[in-house]
Amino acid sequence: MTYVERLVVNNETKTTILYDEHIIRYKFVAPLTVGKQVLDIACGSGYGAAFLADNGATSVLGMDIDAETIKENQKNYSQATLEFRQGDATKTDLTTESFDVVTSFETIEHLPEIEAYLSELKRVIKQDGLVFISTPNKTIFKQTNPWHLKEFTKEEFETLLKKFFPFVKIIEQKNALSSVIKVNDKTEGEVLFNDQTKEALYFIAVCSKREITENFNNVTSANTVAYENWENNPGWKLVNAVYRILQKLKIK
Repeated sequence: MTYVERLVVNNETKTTILYDEHIIRYKFVAPLTVGKQVLDIACGSGYGAAFLADNGATSVLGMDIDAETIKENQKNYSQATLEFRQGDATKTDLTTESFDVVTSFETIEHLPEIEAYLSELKRVIKQDGLVFISTPNKTIFKQTNPWHLKEFTKEEFETLLKKFFPFVKIIEQKNALSSVIKVNDKTEGEVLFNDQTKEALYFIAVCSKREITENFNNVTSANTVAYENWENNPGWKLVNAVYRILQKLKIK
């Protein structure tokens, strides 16, 4: 069975916040994959696995259930430390405890066999390894995506993951004019970020069989082209013009 919903990275998608939503997760994880053996399960079009391979991982295996996608990835990326292979996230042929880091972003909500999937991630990760899983916030998205079989609140997500991993840390991701993974209250690097909602758009879970002692930092992915497009939008120009008139009239 193929669960088809993926971001295809090209010159057009790179100018959207949607791209930043996706690539920021790999930017967040990258410092923890340097010198590590990494599995990117449900890797989609391969841009994230390639990013980790480019940024210091010893080896990266990108696995996806769709054979045509894997063939495209093999043509598009040729790093010596990067391999793409077809496989089902709920049942792989991978060696037990063979990876230091597993990434699986925007996958769990597509799968009918969630427990088999989480069991597989637990099986292939080393005892001291880290698993990163992201999913949309059900409170915000309200399951309007036809490809999503199940979405989670923060509490539901954490409760489910703790059935498989004794240590779980939930981190929030939000958007404005940039995509932001917010771990703490520091504000540097958030010039284009305005917290427009108290609710996170996405949750990123860090899971492990051991205590999670790593320090995580806020990450911002600001898309300047998307920002310029937004500024040049006729509707936004009209809002700015009206605002300037009201300011001159001293009407707030």
